[in-house]
Amino acid sequence: METTSFVLGMLTIIGLVFLAAVVLGMVKIYTLIKRLEDLEEQIVNDQRNYNHDQERLDRRIEEYTSHIHERISSEGQENYTNFEQQRKEILSYVDSRFDKLQTKPKEATKANLS
Repeated sequence: METTSFVLGMLTIIGLVFLAAVVLGMVKIYTLIKRLEDLEEQIVNDQRNYNHDQERLDRRIEEYTSHIHERISSEGQENYTNFEQQRKEILSYVDSRFDKLQTKPKEATKANLS
């Protein structure tokens, strides 16, 4: 009977150790599953934040690009207007000089004839 009691005691201890190992394994599996779910949720949140930040960045780039195009267009128009104004002033000045140059020989001829 001693041998039988010893064998039953050893089997009971082995069974309890095995049961404890199974319970610890289940707890670790549950903990890992919970951690995995948390990481998946964090990845989803990070992806959402990334997409939101990317959209904001795209909008800002579009706004800056639009602003730059408007400014270039405005500066170009202003330069063209200034160029045209200066061209008209130069043509007016050249015309007045040319008219004076044409009238001087006529006055000189009239003065020589008189």
